[in-house]
Amino acid sequence: MPQNPRIIVRTTRGRLGILAAGVVTVVTILIPASASAAPAAGSPSSAHAAKASARPTASSGAVTAKMPGTGILCTSDWTGQGNNYLQNGGYTQVEWTSNPCGFSIQERTWCNFGGGSGNWQTSGIVFGDNIWAKTSCTPIVSYASRGEVHFNHQDGKGWDTYQTFWTG
Repeated sequence: MPQNPRIIVRTTRGRLGILAAGVVTVVTILIPASASAAPAAGSPSSAHAAKASARPTASSGAVTAKMPGTGILCTSDWTGQGNNYLQNGGYTQVEWTSNPCGFSIQERTWCNFGGGSGNWQTSGIVFGDNIWAKTSCTPIVSYASRGEVHFNHQDGKGWDTYQTFWTG
């Protein structure tokens, strides 16, 4: 005797709902809300409020300094973004949107393990326009909670200090 297809669909939806609830429970156990606790010494400040986002958030800016080997001021523009995939992995990245000055850009991501511990992941150095310098955190065991950027104007002073461009 054939079964009613509506009952089969309803039963399947119920089982998928139970499975989804189980996955949420496991993720909640592995990555507790306390994962945004104060970072350890030498780590970034925890003064920012943790915010969960499934979409990247962006920031941008301009760097003005003397061009290498000249006394001429020049401005290069950059943009950056980050996403922590609702505190499950994530990344930060920066790029030059316009770099007529030949400056260098580099970023780093704070990968938060929870309970105040974590580590920095540092990108490569980028000179060209529209090339992302990007670092990522390992899903399940950490998540991106801060992105910082710094610049080298190649004017003999070396790299600027890192500045925060994204928190999540």
